[in-house]
Amino acid sequence: MAILNLDLSAASETVPEGYYLLGVFDYKVKKKEGGEFPYVDLTFKIQEGDYAGARIREVLSLNPAAAFKMANFLKAADLYDEDLLANKQRLDTDDLPGIKVYALIKDEVFQGNAQSKPQRYFHADSDPEELEEQAREKALKAPGRGRASAREEAEDAYLSGTGPRPAPAETEPEEESIPALRRRR
Repeated sequence: MAILNLDLSAASETVPEGYYLLGVFDYKVKKKEGGEFPYVDLTFKIQEGDYAGARIREVLSLNPAAAFKMANFLKAADLYDEDLLANKQRLDTDDLPGIKVYALIKDEVFQGNAQSKPQRYFHADSDPEELEEQAREKALKAPGRGRASAREEAEDAYLSGTGPRPAPAETEPEEESIPALRRRR
């Protein structure tokens, strides 16, 4: 019989979808063997409410393709330096423990298991009720099936720090009718 010593301290817990105040509890800078880019493996603890103390894990990659997620976190945590070029930020990992941010948490399935993961980050001074109201308003004004136009989504992503600046729009293109689309086939 073998005795194994297991460290499950960084295991993520599942919580209901919603906005939570998170505090950085632990972090590790890692790099996969053979991987090109390092990443920051964060462990948050929920700071208040019924799920206070629950742990949520997040991986923030330094891969340029994932820069939007790192930028969103840095801005919400007040670690984003507006005086530097957007693509040349600095992060002192010693500043991470104790950082607090609000996050929209949703469940994701990974290898058959549900895990609660941050989807977007917001400043710690944010009002979670206001964030929920803004999300409801956005869904209500979105055209068709509760979705915003691609332009609105791009603008929202830019304003929240999760996407690039959208190209200026001179005029919105008119939508083609279904018969016109069928004729083009």
